Amino acid sequence: MNELINQFYQQGFVVKSNPNKDFLEKVFQGLSASEIIYSDSRIDKKWVSATSGSPKHLVAPHLVYQEFKQLILSSEVKSFISTLWGETRVYLYNSKISIKKSFEKHLWVPHQDSAYKPREVQGITICIFLEDADESNGTIQVFPESHKLGKLEHHLIHSGNCAYQLVIKNLPKIEPIPVKAKAGDILFMSSNTIHQSQENKSSGVRPIFIFEIETLQKFAVDEYGKIPLMIQGQMNKFEQLISMLNYQLNPDTLMKNSKSLGRKILNKINN
Repeated sequence: MNELINQFYQQGFVVKSNPNKDFLEKVFQGLSASEIIYSDSRIDKKWVSATSGSPKHLVAPHLVYQEFKQLILSSEVKSFISTLWGETRVYLYNSKISIKKSFEKHLWVPHQDSAYKPREVQGITICIFLEDADESNGTIQVFPESHKLGKLEHHLIHSGNCAYQLVIKNLPKIEPIPVKAKAGDILFMSSNTIHQSQENKSSGVRPIFIFEIETLQKFAVDEYGKIPLMIQGQMNKFEQLISMLNYQLNPDTLMKNSKSLGRKILNKINN
């Protein structure tokens, strides 16, 4: 495990291969669940293709399907976290299943996951491959040692199939490495590691279960405005209360709620 941690610190990512039988069984259960999520109205679909209308992300499956919660809380994941961060409390920020339909322009431009967060965090992104992945089906490509550059400036793409994605403004001259993975392999990478992915030119949808975790500093909610799933350690009731109060009183949350209330009032007036 120490060798994996050393590579993570040096390269900004590491792939943990050869999963045990129990974990591999959880992966197969996750794969089976992912195949029925398309028609599940409880799961949000995000980053919809401008041409085909098919989604790139199936959002927060762990809130509905125990199979994905089990993967997050698996010993394969928790042992890496405890070796990396000791006894520091760690929580889940978000989760999604990333998919790429065959021969569709489902690209992810070079970016850092930290760019999508309004504040500085100590976090990592964890990718569990539900099926084999390589360059032919659009595997993740990582830029080695790019995490050492810190959080870089990004800009928003406004149109096309990559609309609303953030892309690095000045991409460093680092050759990306495609991750060739087997089902059950786990990619751990820093929130500041630059990564991208290309088109799926093979069959299937190349499903990868991706979730982001962060160390708990004081108080926190997840990306969905909920008390987060704790992966290591716990939050007490007081911390949970203050976390929700901070979230509800945040200017962005107040603005979002006021817009939602405004739409409800207009709908009532119009009806």
